Amino acid sequence: MRRRYWLAAAGLLIFAAAFARNWRAPEGWDRMRMEAIEARAAAAVKEITGIDVKGWPRTTVARMDPVHRRWQELHARAPIDRILTPLGVTFTFRVPGQNVEVGLSADGTPRLVRRNDRNPGRPPEADPDGIAERALKVLAREFAPQFRRDYSDTGERFRWKAVSPSDPQHFWLVTVRFEGGRFQSAALEPRFEDRRRSGIAREAHFFESEAYSIVQGLALFAGAMWALMAYMMGWARGVVDHRLALAAGLLFTLFEALEHAGGGAPFAWPMLAGSLGAGLMAALLTGTGRLAASGREWLLWQEFCLALGFRWRAKRVGLAVWNGLIWAGAVAAVPVAVAAILPAPSTLAVTKFMDAALSRWPLLTALAPLMEHEAYGLFVFLLPVLRRRVSPERFRWIFVPLAAVAIFLLLNPFATGVGAAVVSAAGLAALLVWIYGQYGLLSVLTAIKGAAVMTIAACFVRSGEWLLFPGLGLLGLVALAGAAAACVAAYGEDIVPAGEDADRDAAFVSEHERLKAEFSLAQRAQQLLLPSEAPSIPGFSIAALCAPARDVGGDLYDYFPLPGGRLGLCVADVSGKGIAAALYMTLTKGVLAAAAPEYEDVAELAVHLNRHLYAAGKRKVFVTAVIAALDAESRSVEYVRAGHNPVLHRSGRNGSARYLRATGMGLGMTNGAAFERLTRVERVDLEEGDILVLYSDGVTEAMNSRREQYGEERLLELVERSAASDAAALVEEIRRGVAAFTANEPAHDDVTVLVLKA
Repeated sequence: MRRRYWLAAAGLLIFAAAFARNWRAPEGWDRMRMEAIEARAAAAVKEITGIDVKGWPRTTVARMDPVHRRWQELHARAPIDRILTPLGVTFTFRVPGQNVEVGLSADGTPRLVRRNDRNPGRPPEADPDGIAERALKVLAREFAPQFRRDYSDTGERFRWKAVSPSDPQHFWLVTVRFEGGRFQSAALEPRFEDRRRSGIAREAHFFESEAYSIVQGLALFAGAMWALMAYMMGWARGVVDHRLALAAGLLFTLFEALEHAGGGAPFAWPMLAGSLGAGLMAALLTGTGRLAASGREWLLWQEFCLALGFRWRAKRVGLAVWNGLIWAGAVAAVPVAVAAILPAPSTLAVTKFMDAALSRWPLLTALAPLMEHEAYGLFVFLLPVLRRRVSPERFRWIFVPLAAVAIFLLLNPFATGVGAAVVSAAGLAALLVWIYGQYGLLSVLTAIKGAAVMTIAACFVRSGEWLLFPGLGLLGLVALAGAAAACVAAYGEDIVPAGEDADRDAAFVSEHERLKAEFSLAQRAQQLLLPSEAPSIPGFSIAALCAPARDVGGDLYDYFPLPGGRLGLCVADVSGKGIAAALYMTLTKGVLAAAAPEYEDVAELAVHLNRHLYAAGKRKVFVTAVIAALDAESRSVEYVRAGHNPVLHRSGRNGSARYLRATGMGLGMTNGAAFERLTRVERVDLEEGDILVLYSDGVTEAMNSRREQYGEERLLELVERSAASDAAALVEEIRRGVAAFTANEPAHDDVTVLVLKA
């Protein structure tokens, strides 16, 4: 492990050295401010078109001109050769009905003004020649006298040309275009004349060529369709983790919206649609990738799923983020080192840096979006899908080249030098796949984002004084994130991952939550042990309720057949609470169900039950119970009370109620002989309207906020004044009465009630 950390530190040093050697701030950039560049853009628009765009909502996009960059590398000696810098930025000012684009070099020199007016009624320009002349002076500045008029086509296009003193095959063009007499654009751009330099231009324009754009678009479209179809098929089978996909979609939508806002874009429908589109794509990729993540792949996904579940205090998440951040420097070093060795300019970092530097909130724009969709889809979707279909021996030899092709097509970190782009893509693919296999999905995504942030931060620090503090702020945030991740890894919450075949709605549970889930399962199992419905006995109505004070409880009610056609009724209460009481209740239920068909006398049944519980409990656990036998023909009930609460009997003739207190002791407390001597059977003959209530002490001992118990007297009064039409209605009245008495106080014991009404 230490060796890996040393390698990661070496990668960070290589990144710093290669970056310092290879990247310089554009000329004049260290003296510029965002406000100054925006003011120059507005001034250029006003001078050429007469439109004042100050105060218009605007967005910025950075761009590297590959042709100009290549020319400057070859030979740019005369002052006019440096009229523009290869790196530029485009401002887009928008108001309803029209927008104006202004392109400037990094030093603030205007290079493009384009007006898009969606108002067809705009009249033609009064003086197109004057506008063209003004455009030449604005774009060419002090070099305007060196430009010569080339030709004009029917007043719709004006062109001036200036040949470079350094090389007659290189020249500059100023082109002003009109359409229907209305101004459209004015641009200053470099050109090559001979075939050799045209080839250089084509090579430089490779990443902007139509063929490259088509291949890139087809790759993105095919990946999106693949993900969509897989997601829909998984949805139809009911195996998609919608919660995980929704979390990823919401995060991407939020960060994309913040990036647009940080760049100065107003909150409008196009911005919202773009953010939602990014979120939808992230949701599809995440949901489909999770479907393919199984076996060892699931082990690499655990921290990622935990992070999307907002369990950021988990030790696993902290360790994964820490590992990703320590390798971020090595990831950032690959393209920068290749650019320093070959050399070839790495434009991905520079243009991202420009986008962030010219935004409203540089730090926010540098941190967002959450992840490039191409890199996210590569590791969240494509990698697990392929690993599921390819043997482990062949996977590395297949996926690493495929990842290199994907990085080459989708990330294109180089504007010039296809060879440099290939080498960089291969190095990045090998390193990132290794990080994924060693540390997991969350680590590799953290490494990718951390590398991007570090590169932009280095650009900030290197560019000049006015961006020094944002750059240091970004580096400080990376360091702070690393420190926080290390603290979480050391002192965070222990998270126990569920198996990959567990419920997809809860990929992770803490130890506490795992126990809660097991208790919930035990509660469902316990409820299944209770009768699903009351038996139908002509001339009687029967109903019961059992509500555990905790997830599981020790109370029991049951109906069971007895010899001679009688119906057995039982309410029992195991000493103690929780899982131990529930297990003992299950034992009581099993013994009772097995012995009931063999004993016609309820006293003999109680003796048999006591013998088994005494042997199993070793006097550490006992059970109180009322076991009764209903003879429907004689309308009589025989019962034994084994240390349980008395039976409440209400007369249907006069409505009075009384407690029946037959002698007896708890089951499992003593041996058979002593239990038999104390157990007595009592008989109750029922008339029409008579009611028997069997209940546990959770009813009479329920307490309110003043620590007062509900008591036997309140229960007796409730049953006496009850006008319930049947047993079920009376059970509900008792439940509501106890609940009203205790109000919001938590239950201290299980509540069980069984009512028999003649």
